[in-house]
Amino acid sequence: MTNVIAWILTILLVVMFCLAGFPKLAGNSEWNRMFVNWGYSHSMLLIVGVLECLGAVALLHRRTILWGAAILAVIMVGAGYTHIAAREGYAVLRPALFLSLIGTTVWLRQR
Repeated sequence: MTNVIAWILTILLVVMFCLAGFPKLAGNSEWNRMFVNWGYSHSMLLIVGVLECLGAVALLHRRTILWGAAILAVIMVGAGYTHIAAREGYAVLRPALFLSLIGTTVWLRQR
């Protein structure tokens, strides 16, 4: 049963991070506007999009799950910092939630 839960969480994270990463890679104007408001460049938008997609795909394989989790964790810490620095209040809870899901997924899959 633990294995099933681990894979459900893994697939959920892969889908969520790919859904977050692809619009950034496509140059979505809303994401571009947000990154500019936060003080980041368009290149940072593309870098985050690439890392979100790569990290998500890396979660799927046992040999690369730790690398994928590390990449995504760094992005979530950065996102949390960005929301705090921009004084966006409860928006910091979203990256915190994803960070806890990443940790739980790795823990369940490594057992």
